[in-house]
Amino acid sequence: MQKGKLVLALNRQQQELQQQLRTLLERNGPLGGPRSRVREDSDVWADLIAEQDLMAMLVPKDLGGWGSSFLDLCVVFEELGRRLLPSPYFATALAAVALREIGDVPARELYLPKIGSGALTATLAYPANTGASASAGLSVRQTRDGWLLDGQLSHVLDGTTADVILLLAPVEEHWVLLSVEGSAPGLSRHPMETLDLMRPQSRIEFSGVQADRIGDATQSAIDAIHGRISVLHAAEQVGGAQQCLDMAVAYAKERVQFERAIGSFQATKHKCSEMLRLVETARAAVYAAAVAIDSSDPDVGFASSAAAAFAAETYLKVTSDNIQIHGGIAFQFEHPAHLYFRRARGGVGLFGGTRQHRESAVRFADL
Repeated sequence: MQKGKLVLALNRQQQELQQQLRTLLERNGPLGGPRSRVREDSDVWADLIAEQDLMAMLVPKDLGGWGSSFLDLCVVFEELGRRLLPSPYFATALAAVALREIGDVPARELYLPKIGSGALTATLAYPANTGASASAGLSVRQTRDGWLLDGQLSHVLDGTTADVILLLAPVEEHWVLLSVEGSAPGLSRHPMETLDLMRPQSRIEFSGVQADRIGDATQSAIDAIHGRISVLHAAEQVGGAQQCLDMAVAYAKERVQFERAIGSFQATKHKCSEMLRLVETARAAVYAAAVAIDSSDPDVGFASSAAAAFAAETYLKVTSDNIQIHGGIAFQFEHPAHLYFRRARGGVGLFGGTRQHRESAVRFADL
């Protein structure tokens, strides 16, 4: 990467945004185990829309949004990752990224202002978050009247509630971006039971569903979209890992064994210090990738893939160590430790596994 791109600290405006989000997200107290707080989480999300106007951050200024930098978005996703807040923000961000990168002008003008105002939620289904090639479970064909979809897709984020479903599908030598209204005839949506209890995912079935073609892309454009989505996911993972580190340190100070706080034992100190090293390194990698995206750095592909791989590994390690430090109490369903472990484990293959990200980093680095 170019010199001078490493971000060691957020600017004042980003720090204020971070603190405001954290205060709002913690308004209802600590995260619990049983999902008896879903209604309260919905209220928190409504507050975020009303007070922070987060949806507008996904939209460029010329279409009524904030035109926020990618680093600003990473700040938001890091805080949402700390809370594990169930919301349509992640899924809608995926769709907004695809629209901004390859959507045609009419589609951007139709959907993005509505997304920015909070009047529309959307999601994006494509190979990296459906677990297989786009053509494996779905038939995409062009007819005289337009595009028709048959088959099904699984693990679509917020697919049950999204107002609009965007789909990336390979056609001959390029990719097409298709849009389907959530109320389209022949479309059925079913919630899935997944490891991650806090991230709604759906199985979407298509039976002669009419779709609109709203964009075209080459493989390089798809790589760019995947890189941006992977960095947002990595920022969320860093936020979750930071929360687990904070939980572990706080418990190590309080839990007494053999008349000493367990944090005074060398083994616990080493584990916490290693967790800190991993979290800070992953955060630096994510911020570096975000700045590379904002500055159109020629090494953005490598930076994005490296950040995604390291953040995923960090999250898995830190959530596991957090459970080890807490001991038996962390194995109770009422304790939130398992929710972070579920998010870390469940997200490994959602946007490509760590091996795929590492292979992409090597490919971009031309090693």
